[in-house]
Amino acid sequence: MEKSGKGVARGPAQRAAVTSQLLSVVRERYGLESESDSGKDLGGSSNLNLLIGGASGKGGRCVVRVYRPWVTVARLEAIQLARR
Repeated sequence: MEKSGKGVARGPAQRAAVTSQLLSVVRERYGLESESDSGKDLGGSSNLNLLIGGASGKGGRCVVRVYRPWVTVARLEAIQLARR
């Protein structure tokens, strides 16, 4: 609990949401084609797992994991290292 007596926002309150801006950034960053694809939220208690259309010229689908705002690059690298 914070000093104010209010709890720290956790759970769905701080989980990313699917927006047109998020989809645009993801498409641009990863070279994905389908502009009409609105993405599908696959769930996740902490992170947004988003199913979107395929990479340029490949026509497949991919899942993008969007972490919460406070996850730093260093923390993400540690998470990935632990999974190996």
